Amino acid sequence: MGTAAWPAAVRSANGRQLIRSFAGDADAAVGPVVNRAGLVVEVNPDGTAPVFDIASGQQIGLLALPAGPKNVSTTVAFAGNGQHLISATEDANEDSGPGYVTSWNFSPSYWTAVACTAAGHPLTSAEWQQYVGAAGPGIPNQLAC
Repeated sequence: MGTAAWPAAVRSANGRQLIRSFAGDADAAVGPVVNRAGLVVEVNPDGTAPVFDIASGQQIGLLALPAGPKNVSTTVAFAGNGQHLISATEDANEDSGPGYVTSWNFSPSYWTAVACTAAGHPLTSAEWQQYVGAAGPGIPNQLAC
């Protein structure tokens, strides 16, 4: 993340009730964009894209995007059902190449496989909380290795 944080506010549909706030990035070049699963992504000037969980307010990941010619040369959007984040970045040489379009897999089944592979065994509820923190989300029902 960048050097300064801004408070991201999660509000009720009518905007009157503050549900939660968490630190975002004041230096974000693009975003934030949100999917139906409650994930927020923004692109920083350094080409990284932090991923936040709205429910817990925690940063749960960081994507390294292709470098562009300037800090606003990348855009991101969640596709269709929110299980893929699409990033598009201009070529770093501005007029010599087509640029980069990347589809980042955000499907729960993919991330379950990643968590299980990283752990090397089925995760217990205690292990899950150790890694996401006591204030983080509870272990997903579908997390089975």
